[in-house]
Amino acid sequence: LGVFAALLPVEAVSAAAVWGIVFGATRIVSLGSLIAVTVFAGIVVVRRYVFGVDHPLSVVIASLLIALLVIVTHRSNIRRLLRGEEQRLNPKR
Repeated sequence: LGVFAALLPVEAVSAAAVWGIVFGATRIVSLGSLIAVTVFAGIVVVRRYVFGVDHPLSVVIASLLIALLVIVTHRSNIRRLLRGEEQRLNPKR
């Protein structure tokens, strides 16, 4: 996120805000990460191809590849999320 914050601050701040909202609502770090990285890549693509923001194609491709990498590395978390077994951080009782 740090590198992208320097390259794409609007997208990085948006993704961080999404992570904070999802984590705050669910207390599940992995869910926040998965949704935030997906939103980040989506915003990069939409800003370039819908709003005409001049992001280099290499940055668009890198954001999509990193989103894919994060999703692939979170496979076990995704399985636990689907089963309802993913651990919450400081669960509210």
